[in-house]
Amino acid sequence: MMHKKKLNYFYHPTTTVFLDDNHRFLQTLTLNLGNDVLCRTFNDPRQALMAVHQPVPKAGHRHSATMESPVRDALFNLPKSLGDQRFQHVSVVVVDYEMPAMDGITFCQQIQDPHVKKILLTGVADEKVAIRALNNRLIDYYIHKSESALIERLLAAIQQLQTDYFQGLLSRLHQPAELAFMHDPVFMDYFQSICEQNQVAEYYFMDNPLGFLLIDTNGQAKVLLVFTDGEMEAHQEVASSEGAPDELLQKLQSGDFLPYFSDDSSFLYKRSLGDAEAYLHPATCLQGSQPYYCALVDAPDISTLLPGYAALLDAYQNRQGEAQ
Repeated sequence: MMHKKKLNYFYHPTTTVFLDDNHRFLQTLTLNLGNDVLCRTFNDPRQALMAVHQPVPKAGHRHSATMESPVRDALFNLPKSLGDQRFQHVSVVVVDYEMPAMDGITFCQQIQDPHVKKILLTGVADEKVAIRALNNRLIDYYIHKSESALIERLLAAIQQLQTDYFQGLLSRLHQPAELAFMHDPVFMDYFQSICEQNQVAEYYFMDNPLGFLLIDTNGQAKVLLVFTDGEMEAHQEVASSEGAPDELLQKLQSGDFLPYFSDDSSFLYKRSLGDAEAYLHPATCLQGSQPYYCALVDAPDISTLLPGYAALLDAYQNRQGEAQ
């Protein structure tokens, strides 16, 4: 789910299309990949192309201020399964080179969406063809079918290319202001460990409160708060000006606790004075290029989150429509 250079602003599972004229090989391949890859298999290149180019059905709009795009509709329909519509987007194709109806290179050339990543499966005799295709940027990766660690290499390549797919998709769209922790190795390692420990299947950047919405494989949501010194000082100033108790101010100043108001995106120290402890969560301080204060909390109501992210999600949905 991670990229070595930079975190994506959001990520969710996508579909990989497998094309090979050998039906038995495809069955064995996808069986060995197990549940780690959402996949569709084809023996006919024309049918596979239709699947890659087929528009994904859009979720219906709801007349609500918090439901501003089909992607948001899908996001807020929790709990949900891995069969959700946004997961049907094709991000990677894995194609055999030598097929009677159409060779793998020709197939890749006919894919219209420039963001879809392509893996060519070849025999040893086809290595020069694969290298030439890679150098000409017709494919993104090639793997020999005869490799002893075929499944491991294929799975690693698919996972990396699915992440790269979002990098390319978002590269030309309006994005939130660049934040240091998005490309800080210390935070990225921490983020990856949080995702692994909590079986996170998808995540979405939030700008208020600053952090990420994390959704696990069971559709359960958590919020990972990520504050810098600036956010910490802002909370301390507001709490002080609103007459917060000394105990609350001391906990905020210590950096050992982060505030999270799950029922509103604004500062609510006046309302929370009677039960300040309920709004404070133990923090972990990371020493990256600057200090980052992080806390993982349950998200009982995610419909109030992502208030500043609608434009990027709308642009993402529109870009998908243009590509298809």
